[in-house]
Amino acid sequence: MNAQTLRSAQEFLDIAGNALLADEIQHGLTFGIVERLTENPHLYGDAAPWFVVIENAGEVCATAMRTPPHRVILTHHSDDVDDVSVALAQAIREIDPVISGVVGTKQIADAFTKTWSELSGKQVTDVMAQRIYRLTELIEPNWSDGHFRQATLDDEEIVLAWIKAFHQEAMGKEFSPNETQRYRERILNGEIYLWDNAGPTSMALKTRPMQNSITIGGVYTPPEERNHGYASSCVAALCRELLNEYRFCVLYTDLSNPTSNAIYKKMGFKEYCDSVQYSYSE
Repeated sequence: MNAQTLRSAQEFLDIAGNALLADEIQHGLTFGIVERLTENPHLYGDAAPWFVVIENAGEVCATAMRTPPHRVILTHHSDDVDDVSVALAQAIREIDPVISGVVGTKQIADAFTKTWSELSGKQVTDVMAQRIYRLTELIEPNWSDGHFRQATLDDEEIVLAWIKAFHQEAMGKEFSPNETQRYRERILNGEIYLWDNAGPTSMALKTRPMQNSITIGGVYTPPEERNHGYASSCVAALCRELLNEYRFCVLYTDLSNPTSNAIYKKMGFKEYCDSVQYSYSE
């Protein structure tokens, strides 16, 4: 196996882009982030991103990328997952030996974490189990009172407050101050949507548009507005609109929340694969 270490997002896409696009659902997270990095390498932080491609006989076997200080994102395409994990770990140790954790489909994330622990002595300290769903045909819910609309700059204060709460509740981390401008731009770009019932009651956003798919994220309802179906109505209305343009919508869920998983299944979301996030420590 041959490992290439790259600093250019465009060079990474030139080498691995077709392999990533072969499965937009499994690899859409990597492709979507890297595509944005081609326009602004420091979109997710001041530190320079890096990329690794593992090839065998000219075929892409796996990739890794990081926008420090965030976790490494892994993809696996071919060859034995254990062999690929060793090649990835060896390449990553040379470029960034103190990574904070990884994100990837369960098979590659599990194999890599085992290899990384053996090579570095790091221990797994935190795990988030996720499921990736695909929606091709919406089953409309019982619509809540109110209406669906795009967020505007008049909603900026509440959107930012909800994004901060979402980051804390869903991912257990603080909202980075340098992300404020990025979310302001997302409002301006028409990427954030609200369910409004005499005022905003729930939020969802679209992200990572690809050839056939687009991802739904940032689904949040403040505690005082929950149990009224606002999130279901907001997500369903957004999916109904997006399916006019894309073949399918993609959604990540937290497996520790069976209620939300059941709600999405009722809308027509089908299970596709499992993803996992690991954090490492001494």
